[in-house]
Amino acid sequence: TKGNVVAEVLLDKKVSLLEFTFKLKGNVMVTCDRCLDEFSMPVEFETKLFVKFGEENEEQTDEILVLSFSEHEFDLKQYLYEYIHLSLPLRKVHPNDKKGKSLCNKEMLKKLEEHVVHNEDDQIIDPRWDDLKNLLNNN
Repeated sequence: TKGNVVAEVLLDKKVSLLEFTFKLKGNVMVTCDRCLDEFSMPVEFETKLFVKFGEENEEQTDEILVLSFSEHEFDLKQYLYEYIHLSLPLRKVHPNDKKGKSLCNKEMLKKLEEHVVHNEDDQIIDPRWDDLKNLLNNN
């Protein structure tokens, strides 16, 4: 909901379609998936959208849209919103500083470490798994 993104939209109007080129660059406030604090994440994204004309409005694919002949305006707000979201990574985590230390909330990192389960039996492997792996290798 917060951010500062510059959107450059280029329109190439052709005889049978409109070709939009979107270039987005800026920063968006996101919630860190590790410590739940907000931070500013840089975003950069480039894509194309093709708009053809037809009898009724229809979205054929993610990149191709059919617009009715009677339409005289095309609203880009929803596409800009979606493209900003597509530019974000699946996992949003604070970056590390120059020394390689996480910039996450120190108190939250301590709490997370308290709840980590350390299992001493991590090295013991059930032999049944090896038999199952052999079945996969034989095929």
